[in-house]
Amino acid sequence: MDKQGFINYTSSFSPTGSGKAGSYAKAIDILNDIFSNVSIKDYPTHNLYSIINPEVIEDIRNYVSIEEKKMRNGEKSIFDFGKATQTSYPRGRFCSAALKSLKEYAIYEKEIKKADSIVLQEQDPQAIAKELTKHFDVNKEGLDIETITKQRKGQYYFRRMILSNYNGHCALTGIDIPQLLLASHIIPWSKNKVTRLNPSNGIRLSALYDKAFDQGLIGFDQHYKVILSPLIIEQEGKDYYNKYFDIINHKSLNMPNRFSPNKKFLEWHMDEVFQK
Repeated sequence: MDKQGFINYTSSFSPTGSGKAGSYAKAIDILNDIFSNVSIKDYPTHNLYSIINPEVIEDIRNYVSIEEKKMRNGEKSIFDFGKATQTSYPRGRFCSAALKSLKEYAIYEKEIKKADSIVLQEQDPQAIAKELTKHFDVNKEGLDIETITKQRKGQYYFRRMILSNYNGHCALTGIDIPQLLLASHIIPWSKNKVTRLNPSNGIRLSALYDKAFDQGLIGFDQHYKVILSPLIIEQEGKDYYNKYFDIINHKSLNMPNRFSPNKKFLEWHMDEVFQK
């Protein structure tokens, strides 16, 4: 496990704009600082990200929760060490909350390793989709927390899988900044359970083109070339058309490492989503 992976994971499972991921990462930094300077016999690690056993993280979380309570009661605690600006984190129970999230991340890291082995060993995208669907159990419907979490885990893994398949680059522009890239479903998640985790049902696109594809303003033909919707073409002559759309008209996708977009899925998109 690592800090950036923890931030990415927490961000994916937090409300947009909540800032929880950054706060939890800061809380873990505080604990790492404390654990490297305060002698705690049972927990010799100086880096909580090095712990891969969820049970050990839970044990540490229970310990930290008790220390947070001591601090709030004015008793001596491990938080006596450290900077004054750090006290708001344990007082607000952010340290124990961050450890709970770190435990969930450790569990998910194990799930990812199993999923990665499925993708590595299997060559057929449909077989991969079937195994991943079973592994993440994403087809159950409902609004309960467990179901939503399972679906988010599946969506998070799909994004990771498609990013890897396109070697971390946008298939149209070559942009390789992860924060600007999305895993575009050809057949949307909500439309077909069978294709949800099919690696041939994804294209790596930067945010503008992902949105245009999702809204049917661009599509791809059977030769993987861009087709612009008439709604876009009628904007010809405008600066943004020349800058962002004229340059991709009839442009071929940069093909991925293993799983090319399924042509039947692209045809479905042209029939059902593309704005004619």
